[in-house]
Amino acid sequence: MKILVLLVIVFLQFSLIHAQNKDDFQTWIDYTTNNWISSEWLYKGDYGARGLLSVDEWTQYYINPAFVFRTDKKLTYHGGVKLVYSSNLLSSNTVEMRPWQGVQYIWPRLDAIYFDHYLRLEERLVWQTDVSEFDFSLRGRYRIRMRTLDFRLPLIPTKFNSFASLEVFMDLTDRIVENYVGRHRLTFGIGNHVAKDFLIELHYILQKSSKGSSSLDESNDHILRIRVKHNVAKGLFFN
Repeated sequence: MKILVLLVIVFLQFSLIHAQNKDDFQTWIDYTTNNWISSEWLYKGDYGARGLLSVDEWTQYYINPAFVFRTDKKLTYHGGVKLVYSSNLLSSNTVEMRPWQGVQYIWPRLDAIYFDHYLRLEERLVWQTDVSEFDFSLRGRYRIRMRTLDFRLPLIPTKFNSFASLEVFMDLTDRIVENYVGRHRLTFGIGNHVAKDFLIELHYILQKSSKGSSSLDESNDHILRIRVKHNVAKGLFFN
């Protein structure tokens, strides 16, 4: 209970600090496949769209194939290449290739909840299609997440879980000027195992994002995200 109260306080402070900025509403839709190649190796495919039904001047589509290597129940190594296409009504459309590497560590693990820490480095190569120019940057990301173990609700036969996370983004080189670049992200969500191999999650995300190089170009993004996770081969769900 103390942890939940603390997360609510962080959420309220996050909202108040950035109340002077523009507020935007977004919708994100994602489909993730988990395919355990062996007991140690996982192929994880992530595909999605952002901005649909909500942001008139910006829509983004991506595919993100990746591999995960699990050494034990606490430590995993991640790597992949994300390909992104952004349609911008008021500026150049962009195509991005983003190789990335990450490491995830679960600690602490309690009776009903556990925490995981995720650190990621991204090499971003962005091509502006209208002017044929390339931008390159390095970006770091750190996320701490609390997730509950599976639980049941009255009168519902399937299991649920819930989670909350805080993520920060760190530019290691010059910023790339583009629409809705995340700076900080706070997420609350709930998931339901609708079938043996399908998990559907509903996220509410409050994100501070940048649309330019100054504070006047920042916005508060209220994001409703639907994520479907599918185990295409036998194995535990990987979150």
